[in-house]
Amino acid sequence: FRVMVSTLTVPNRETLGYVYTFDDLTEIRRLERDLRMQDRLAAVGRLAAAIAHEIRNPLTSIAGSVSMLSAITDLSKEHRQLLSIVTRESERLNGIITDFLAYSRGKQYQFSRVDLVPLLEDTLTLLEHRLLAEKSGIRIERHYAVREAWTLADGDKIKQVFWNFSENAIRAMRNGGTLSVSVEAAGDDWQINFADTGSGMNPQTIEKIFEPLQSEFEGGTGLGLAIVYQIVQAHEGKVWARSKPGQGSVFVLRLRCMTAGSASKTAGSGAISLGHSGSSRSTAAAVAMGERAHG
Repeated sequence: FRVMVSTLTVPNRETLGYVYTFDDLTEIRRLERDLRMQDRLAAVGRLAAAIAHEIRNPLTSIAGSVSMLSAITDLSKEHRQLLSIVTRESERLNGIITDFLAYSRGKQYQFSRVDLVPLLEDTLTLLEHRLLAEKSGIRIERHYAVREAWTLADGDKIKQVFWNFSENAIRAMRNGGTLSVSVEAAGDDWQINFADTGSGMNPQTIEKIFEPLQSEFEGGTGLGLAIVYQIVQAHEGKVWARSKPGQGSVFVLRLRCMTAGSASKTAGSGAISLGHSGSSRSTAAAVAMGERAHG
């Protein structure tokens, strides 16, 4: 708050008292943070373009050459192991470039009336098969308090949110654990929780968890949760995190409920393009789109 004080006087200049004016600067501070984030996004965008141009083309050549070398039948075990390392690291570098580009570019959204439950189920089913193949020791628990959860959203983008949450949880559970996913009604919203039994985070990490280039895990690009924030903001939703070191983490997503009656008014929204202006970040993960998260 900003406080201003002025004197209250009468015509003979006698002071009768003081007038205190309190200005709530919350919105101004939020806009200032938004502008700082937009500047940072612009820098990331320029960097992403440079990376794509300077690295991706030679990276493609490297990947093609490694593929041809791998086809040679009389390679030793040691040589094949080295080629495997080059292939794996090339794929990781390509993933980093892809994440940079995905974060820096404006996104096209196709909003329609969608049910969050099957979107979530598709993501978890794919994830289970992957975890089983990798013998990760991670199991998934589902807790659906509702059979349907209709909302106005871009289904593919929401799937990406679910997948990025899941990837973050997997990285936090290197030695196995449980990922519990729940869907429930929360007032006028649907609330989806991703709770893991991983390493947890300290308050300093939570405060910056949705900012770009913030990653606590080896191999992470630090953009997965920043992309989540972008997408949720475009949906006028809320997202936050709760965690304690050694006690796992919970990532919470809230999206507005949608009834059959409201669908006819909004289902024709069509495509919307959002650039960097829709990519700000609050100062704490517990502050979700300007509201304090409780619980």
